[in-house]
Amino acid sequence: MIVSAHAAAGAALGSIMKTKSYKDWALLVAAGVASHVVLDFVPYWYSDHPVFIAVDTALVFVIAGAIIYGTGRFYPVLVGAIAAAAQDIEHVLAEYSIFLEEAVFISHRPWFPRTILSPFWGLLIQAVFIVFVIWAAFRYKRPPKE
Repeated sequence: MIVSAHAAAGAALGSIMKTKSYKDWALLVAAGVASHVVLDFVPYWYSDHPVFIAVDTALVFVIAGAIIYGTGRFYPVLVGAIAAAAQDIEHVLAEYSIFLEEAVFISHRPWFPRTILSPFWGLLIQAVFIVFVIWAAFRYKRPPKE
């Protein structure tokens, strides 16, 4: 999946999960990381083109901002989005860095099962997913003050 889809899932988790204790925050981070693995099973399309990456990254901020604005839960939404999307940084590191030659995260390994679709269908599936996740975050949000 594209980074914005991962961030949307993590942001939605942050909008619905309770965050009263350190345990709750740890569960939010774990749920964000787990959501990344689950979403990498979904068929998708992705491009390494710098313009696509820039637009996708900008979309992360728009999605997280919309969910923060709509739910009033700044830190949980932000932590959830980062926990779900941060694993994709290793794609950039593997491509442009001497420190990482191949992916380390489990769902980025070459043997991980994935289905790459055509650009139209891959982006359509991800766009529908992002819209659904934003709707769910607004629909099932927790109150801003717990």
